[in-house]
Amino acid sequence: MRRALNPGYDQSVHTPVLGVMFRNSVDGRVVSDGLWVSLKDPQQPLLSVQALSANGYGVFVAHQVRGLGAAGPSSPAMRRRYTLSVDDRLGRYLPVTAPVDLPAEGLLDLAFLRTSPGNALPHVPLFSASNCAVPAGHAEVRVDLRLASDASAAAWARVELWLEDPATLLAQGLADARGSALLVCALPALRDPPLRASPAGSQTTLSNWTVRLRVFWNQAIAKVQVPDLLDLLSLPEVPLLQGSSSPSPLAPALLSAGSPLVIRSPGSSCVFVGA
Repeated sequence: MRRALNPGYDQSVHTPVLGVMFRNSVDGRVVSDGLWVSLKDPQQPLLSVQALSANGYGVFVAHQVRGLGAAGPSSPAMRRRYTLSVDDRLGRYLPVTAPVDLPAEGLLDLAFLRTSPGNALPHVPLFSASNCAVPAGHAEVRVDLRLASDASAAAWARVELWLEDPATLLAQGLADARGSALLVCALPALRDPPLRASPAGSQTTLSNWTVRLRVFWNQAIAKVQVPDLLDLLSLPEVPLLQGSSSPSPLAPALLSAGSPLVIRSPGSSCVFVGA
């Protein structure tokens, strides 16, 4: 016989089958406003997607998911793979999808996205759209990626911004469907002035940094409407060229404090990708 709850002492606890947190990849801030988050069962493509709502902590939760059986007293629920999608209705972040196995205990932890054991709570990163506002005090680097073969867009390319010396990853970003990418990061630390350098002559040098792009892309990712995070991480690196008909690699660029940097192949409005 089912026991009735005793008001004031007992409470009903409903454990969600999915909880997922989204963070701005630039500053780690939790984002929930303006996001459209949904689940779809790839085994039943004709079913409509299931929208998720955020709780007061900014975590999107689902207590029940269509097609997922409930756990019984003697057996756990069977796990099934679903597709999680996120789209920013405010246009600040690029849309992405990710495979998720449900039910998932605690916050969704996409192991393939971990960068270090000391990460914050498990989350899904959101990559800045090219028209996203850049926070004050941050470096702003823009690039338009085009194929050297036919000048078409290198859609959904994964882009990294590296400091040359010492070699340090400054930012990661994602090109949109037009091949445009915005990379935002905190400014690197000022370098120590060289010995016997005059203060006036060294100040500008200290606030400049040599940086280089690395781009990861293939033809398959360019054909999708929304990129999958797992696919993005397995993309091969592609060479960046001085020109559409030049095999020479793209030279490093100079990042200056307080000035947006647009990286281009010489004599062009874009960077040519040799793929």
